[in-house]
Amino acid sequence: MKKTLILASTVLALFITGQAAAQSIGPSTLDAAGGSTSLSGNTYEWSVGDMAVISTYTSASLVVTQGTLQPFNIPTGVNVITLDKQLKVYPNPAVNTVLLEYNLDHAGKLDYVLQDITGKTILQRSLTVKIGESKEAINMAALASATYMLNVTYKPSEGPQQIMTFKIIKSNS
Repeated sequence: MKKTLILASTVLALFITGQAAAQSIGPSTLDAAGGSTSLSGNTYEWSVGDMAVISTYTSASLVVTQGTLQPFNIPTGVNVITLDKQLKVYPNPAVNTVLLEYNLDHAGKLDYVLQDITGKTILQRSLTVKIGESKEAINMAALASATYMLNVTYKPSEGPQQIMTFKIIKSNS
């Protein structure tokens, strides 16, 4: 009885120890050689013999990816600047005229290009704009019924250039 209790305690201790170690998996690499060292409070890691295949394999508990020594991702961002609230194009579908209405925070230059669906330029204009609200009428009466793209580029006196594209449907009725 005593031997059974000791054996059961030993197996239980080994099982618990094995489970605890299985819960602390850190990043690791499969390379030909490499190592790490600590110097002045910093840890330096290096590797030799990276794999040449560019693929990523994932499972519920493992990620294998190209490259090595990737303990975390450094986020990068792009500030997307849109003219959603500053530009309106209407009516759509259009019969004769499309209005490009803009309400801008800075003076600058507003360019627009009307293209057919194949990319052929139908109309191109460049306007010097002031702060505030204004409208530009685009005459489409002579154009065939089709889908057109209106590419608008705003270059303010201060700040980055902004681009927006509108799909306009021209109808004859």
